[in-house]
Amino acid sequence: MKAIKRLFQFLVLVPVAIVLVSLAVANRHEVKLALDPFSPEQPALDFSVPLYVIIFGALLTGILFGGFMAWLKQGRHRRTAREKRYEAQKWRNEADRQQKRVETMIPDANADVQKLPSPAVKQLSKPAA
Repeated sequence: MKAIKRLFQFLVLVPVAIVLVSLAVANRHEVKLALDPFSPEQPALDFSVPLYVIIFGALLTGILFGGFMAWLKQGRHRRTAREKRYEAQKWRNEADRQQKRVETMIPDANADVQKLPSPAVKQLSKPAA
């Protein structure tokens, strides 16, 4: 199973890496990024970065934002699972407590059962013909 997972990762990650490197090489020219929406001619804050940095940054931001929103949406399911886990643990503890109580009431329950005589089996007589 582990080998299949590794093979799948290799088959997916290698083409993705090739595409990303190709994208970075093809878009390595500098672009001006201005962070001042009020004066586009003379922005107060601007800098030049390669285009692939902007593309990868936008992609990474989208992935992180989407993951965060999915995590928030699944919160109620995690809470339900946590409550069920606590309830299951409570019932396991109760079962263990009851088992110990029974064991203290009958010190060697298994030995007592083995010492009991087996029920007699009645022989049925053949009906008279």
